[in-house]
Amino acid sequence: MLRLTREGKCHGTGPSSSWLTPLVLETDGTVVPLSYGFGRDYALGSVQEAPLATLAQRWDAEPLRRQALALYAELVRDDVKFTNWYEWMTRRSTPALPNSSSQDPVVPPARAVRRV
Repeated sequence: MLRLTREGKCHGTGPSSSWLTPLVLETDGTVVPLSYGFGRDYALGSVQEAPLATLAQRWDAEPLRRQALALYAELVRDDVKFTNWYEWMTRRSTPALPNSSSQDPVVPPARAVRRV
């Protein structure tokens, strides 16, 4: 299970299969965490190059854990109570569009709800 605590700690316990779900097999054979279209920087690799078990064993989960922890901290800071975690994680995993400015505001997913 991947646990994020209010103290700012991120824990993945047990084998990756116990906390890294879902894994998505994309049409080209690439295995990504959480959602179709998840950023390729987080991909486990391709099943055309190695078996899934091998991909999971050699995959570095730390970048995904750091992203999850940063998102969690932001949602807690902004007092967001209900949101689509997968949508947030997927949006953050993909690089910015080539013509977008780093000054462009980040638009939160439509389903984010803040306490009023």
